[in-house]
Amino acid sequence: MKRLQSGTARTAGRSATPGARHRWDSVARARREGAADLTS
Repeated sequence: MKRLQSGTARTAGRSATPGARHRWDSVARARREGAADLTS
């Protein structure tokens, strides 16, 4: 689990799975670009 913490420090409280990490990354990007409506 320590290995996951170093790689997924941001999503440590939500999920430690690579899939979820990618999902949150894309969601954060969409919000930054003002495309939050795409992740509804």
